[in-house]
Amino acid sequence: MKALMMKDILMVWKNMKMILILIGVFLIYKDMYLFAIMMAMTIPLSLNSFDEYSKWDSFSKMLPYKVSEIVISRYLLTYAMVTFVSVLTFIVIVIKSAIFSEAIEVQHLISLAVMFSGGFVLSATNFPIIYKLGSAKGSLGFMGLTFLFIGVMSFWQENFLSLLSKFISSPLAIIIAIALIIVLNILSILLSISINKAKK
Repeated sequence: MKALMMKDILMVWKNMKMILILIGVFLIYKDMYLFAIMMAMTIPLSLNSFDEYSKWDSFSKMLPYKVSEIVISRYLLTYAMVTFVSVLTFIVIVIKSAIFSEAIEVQHLISLAVMFSGGFVLSATNFPIIYKLGSAKGSLGFMGLTFLFIGVMSFWQENFLSLLSKFISSPLAIIIAIALIIVLNILSILLSISINKAKK
């Protein structure tokens, strides 16, 4: 599985430098850094397009890898990308706060937490769609759900953040939310494996 992830990382570095640059640009601007997390999510999903174009599915049948390993490696890469960019975003927020002697706004931290957890939820909902319908149609679904998620956050920002503030003040609510996200991703992985086995 390590070799599969290394293959994906090399593909990202070779073919998606512009996306990496855009992530860096988004991190600089206070009102845009949340888009960096969304961009990070698109990288592993875009790799499915490269796999289809290069006939990776056919080639992978000759390799000593199980379908489950190939699918899980893609999920792990997504989790790693979302986590890495989220941590990097938090570091940027702290550094900018120290440089400009500004207090860290709780609103930004809440938004970051929402986007971080949203990255796992969107990945869980989109991977089975992409594996079932293909990268082209699946990517449209991903973009639709992503813009819907961002639109809801933007339109009801004040009420949304107020509700989240109350939500995160309850440890039990946080534990339940984390458990639901974990269960959702486990079910998503199992469904994606099932879809890919059916293709074989």
